[in-house]
Amino acid sequence: MRGYKILQLILCFITLSAIELSEQIYCQMPRRGGNQIAVTGWADDTHYLFRSFDENKNLVTRSFDVKTGKGTSYSPEASGRELIATLLPEGTTLSMNDVLSPDSKSIIIVKDNDLFLFRASDKSMKRLTNDKTPEVNTRFSPDGTRIAYTKNKDLYIYDLIKEAETRLTFDASAKIYNGYASWVYFEEILGRPSRYAAFWWSPDGNKLAYLRTDETDVPVFTLNRLDEADGLHGLIEAVPYPLPGIQIRKLKWVLLISPPEKQPGLIQIIVWISI
Repeated sequence: MRGYKILQLILCFITLSAIELSEQIYCQMPRRGGNQIAVTGWADDTHYLFRSFDENKNLVTRSFDVKTGKGTSYSPEASGRELIATLLPEGTTLSMNDVLSPDSKSIIIVKDNDLFLFRASDKSMKRLTNDKTPEVNTRFSPDGTRIAYTKNKDLYIYDLIKEAETRLTFDASAKIYNGYASWVYFEEILGRPSRYAAFWWSPDGNKLAYLRTDETDVPVFTLNRLDEADGLHGLIEAVPYPLPGIQIRKLKWVLLISPPEKQPGLIQIIVWISI
C-alpha cells in the first residue's frame, strides 16, 4: 500500500511538472506570429502537441505521449479563420489585424487603412470605411451585427445591417483618449495583446464600456525609438509618462447608454457580469 501511494505521488509530480514545463515554455516563447517552436496544447489527457519544423523548414505539429515520449503526426481540424481564408477573393490574404466574426461566417479585413467586410456566402469584399484615418482594434459585437473600433483615439461603431458608421466620442486629442489606452496602461495594465484597445462589448451586445483617459497633467517623457526606421539614430517620440510621485492620469469608466461615472483609483480589469 505504501509503495502504491508513493507511485501515485510520483505520477502526480510528473503530470504537474509537465504542466509547469508547458506554462514555462509559453512564458518564454510567446506566440508572436504563430511560427515559433512551442508546446501548443493538449490533444487529450495523455498527449501534448508540439509545433516545430520539418526537414524542409515547414511548420508541423506532432502529438507526443507523455508516458513514452513517442511522437506521431497530428493534423488539427481547420479553424474558422483558416476555413474562411480559403474562400477569399484571389490575391487576398489575412493579417493579424483582420477579425473573424463570432459565428466564423464573416471577417473584417483591414486594407489600405480602411475596413472591408467579407462574408463566406459572398464572392467579393464590401468596403465599409473610406477615409485617410486608419481604424484600429476592430471588435465584433457578440451577435456579429456591429463592430466597434477607434479612430484618432475616438470611439466608433459600425452597424453592418444598416451599413452606417456612428461616432460615439468627440473630444480626443494628443492627451485625451476614448477607448484607446495610454502607453502605460497598455504596457502595464491591459497588456500587449490588447494592442491599446480599451473598450468592451456587453455579452448581449447592447452596451459598450470604455476607458476615457485624460493625460493633460502627465509630463512628457522622450523616447528614442530604435525599432522605427529613421536613419541610424531611430525616431524620437514624446510620450506622456508619470514618473514616481507625479500626478497620474485621470480616468473615467464610461458605460454607453448610461451616464458617465467617475471611478477613482486604478482600473485593472473589466468583466461583464449578470445580476
